[in-house]
Amino acid sequence: MGDRKGRSVRQSDLDNLKLACTPESRAKARETMITSGSLERTSQLIRQKALERYQNPEARLVTANALRNSPKVVGPHGSIRRAGDAARSPEACAKRSKTRKEQCKDPIYVKNWSRGAHLKPNKLELKLTSILEDLFPNQWAYTGDGKMVIGGRIPDFTNVDGKKQVIELFGEYWHKDMFEMANKTYHYQQYGYDCLVVYENELKNEKRLASKLRKFSRR
Repeated sequence: MGDRKGRSVRQSDLDNLKLACTPESRAKARETMITSGSLERTSQLIRQKALERYQNPEARLVTANALRNSPKVVGPHGSIRRAGDAARSPEACAKRSKTRKEQCKDPIYVKNWSRGAHLKPNKLELKLTSILEDLFPNQWAYTGDGKMVIGGRIPDFTNVDGKKQVIELFGEYWHKDMFEMANKTYHYQQYGYDCLVVYENELKNEKRLASKLRKFSRR
């Protein structure tokens, strides 16, 4: 076996290449990149280059023409889609959803993902953090950044005073599903945790919210 320059490729080189391509090796490499900060720098560079390209009218025109001239695909009901739309097909979305759910069962994956995403509390979460600290000093901690993973899910707040309790804060925009509260409550119950859901509009009446939190704390 040889390359373009006539040099032979040793079997040991191929074995090392195969070893480097294993999921374990890729996960270890990603962990090293996250720890060293190189992953964040690479992500920032990619975003910067993408922004520069978007700000270039000629580059936008090239992208638009490429999408306009891409092959057409006939959908299941006769609808016309572009080839690039295949990634947004129901089948592709279902496949990604299944893969994501399997990945989220691994606490290490979830922690690494949340660390790489640099999750931080938003304004609503900061307000609830302040309320919890006033009512129950040193009893609750913000864990929406991945410090706590329960069955592949990350609770927004976790009791750190010996009780198996979590709190989820639902914003009006992201949590419109009427069944989501029941799903999350049931999920945490499977792991022995009581879950309280606080809605964004409840933060407007701190007196009523304090009563709700005290009642939950007494369980």
